[in-house]
Amino acid sequence: MKKSERKLLAETLDKALEPPPKRKPALASHLAEYDEGPLTSTELPKRVTPPNPPSRGVTPPDPTRPAAPQRDFNKRANSLDRVALPAGIFPGSSKKLYDALYIRTRGAVIPAKSIRATKRELSDWSGIRNAKTIDAHLRYFSAVGLIVSSWERGQNDGALYEVLLPEETSGLFVGCTW
Repeated sequence: MKKSERKLLAETLDKALEPPPKRKPALASHLAEYDEGPLTSTELPKRVTPPNPPSRGVTPPDPTRPAAPQRDFNKRANSLDRVALPAGIFPGSSKKLYDALYIRTRGAVIPAKSIRATKRELSDWSGIRNAKTIDAHLRYFSAVGLIVSSWERGQNDGALYEVLLPEETSGLFVGCTW
């Protein structure tokens, strides 16, 4: 180990082991209202406590609110995380493109199997800026059967992309146990 590396390591360790800085007086007085320490009679009216504190930090469920979100969520097939990712089905940044299409079709609140989109929309959704990369990923997905795309001459609204799950493909992933 070089001398400069040892010096940098020693400085880093010294900084990590030094005690945290003391609170500034203004900040300390503000935080005193929220500390759980003993209260004096002058501080008692400042502390605000809930009328019925929950036991052991568990809040009771609110029957008026649903258990799952109604609008802002997506559903995911377990086979994507359990089998497809470890099997290496999504090379490079192709998972971004598949997820962008999946979220808007099968993972939506109201699921659909297909969506019509332009290459620009696919780029915006996935964050992949290179059009050649998007084309290569779409060709790959078509070859393995994860996405079926159809485009009609004169159609300016983009191609129609049907999103399939790995277990719905035509036996291409024979080694996988779905």
